[in-house]
Amino acid sequence: MKQLEIKKKYFDIFDGALACLIFVILQFIFSTMLTIIPREMFQSGFVTFLNVCLEMLFVAASVITAVLMKKNIPVSTTLSKKINWSIVGLALAVAVISLITFSGITNGFMAILESFGYSAVTGGGVDVSNFGKYVIAIFTVCAVPAFCEELLFRGVVLNSFRGLNKWLGIFLSGFFFMIMHGNPDQTIHQFLLGVILGYIAWETKNIWVTMLIHFFNNFIAITISFVSQFIVNSSSAEGGVASWSTILTTLLIGAGMCALGIWVIIMLTKFMKKQSDKVNAEHKEIVVENSEQTDNIDSSKKEEFTQDKPNKYKVVGTVLCYVIFVGYFLYEWIRYLIIGFNH
Repeated sequence: MKQLEIKKKYFDIFDGALACLIFVILQFIFSTMLTIIPREMFQSGFVTFLNVCLEMLFVAASVITAVLMKKNIPVSTTLSKKINWSIVGLALAVAVISLITFSGITNGFMAILESFGYSAVTGGGVDVSNFGKYVIAIFTVCAVPAFCEELLFRGVVLNSFRGLNKWLGIFLSGFFFMIMHGNPDQTIHQFLLGVILGYIAWETKNIWVTMLIHFFNNFIAITISFVSQFIVNSSSAEGGVASWSTILTTLLIGAGMCALGIWVIIMLTKFMKKQSDKVNAEHKEIVVENSEQTDNIDSSKKEEFTQDKPNKYKVVGTVLCYVIFVGYFLYEWIRYLIIGFNH
């Protein structure tokens, strides 16, 4: 009976795949609806509103899945967990380290593409030309995506692998996170960041930690764009295509920096896990004390979700949903890549 109650709380392997399929359906409907809206309506404010609506589809897919599969949303996504200021500081440190140490290998990847004639086409989509637009971008580009995207990819997809395979869940959720953005320019950074976020979410069992890291990652990038326009003043020097020796050097140095950054982040994750366990243990003791359920303290602290081995129908359904998801967004990724080569 206890194990049955635990299973009702958490997502299983098919639930994560179903959420991705529902997201594809919702986005397809949303994109189709956009085609009937008159082009003259696409002013900056309306586009910002549409971008927020698009991000909310991540939440909608997660909630619909939880309702259909009768899961406890706060528990199954770990939204019920708490954080403290130490976690906030550590999350900021992880975001800074990832941006610095992943930049080299990202630049090396871009240099390879550019050596074959690629030009970036998906970059500067965020307007931060004044302080008001910068503040709006903090909400629409930093806060909203951090909550909505993490809810689906770490809250549902990653957690659906608990009790089965840790590293498969981490790498697949990272890959889905990367391919969903459809941005060849940021392929390496988004994949590495997705894997790091998956690892941290798995270890801490606290989605608020990765939401913070995701927010700080976007916030730092937006802030750099905002500040740099007053410093650089549009004098971007086009240096042509780099030589292969330069590209190789960039990749080697970038790989070394990336490895160092990952090691430091793994060390910081241990501290984040301790802080998360501490603050949530204190919260759990308060809840148990107030509800006078003293006989369940030990079992609740040791409660772990272990999935039954999925049958062949569930495996086929899971694979099919993920193939549809990847195929849908891989098409967009390839389309932007082709545009970049023809730009």
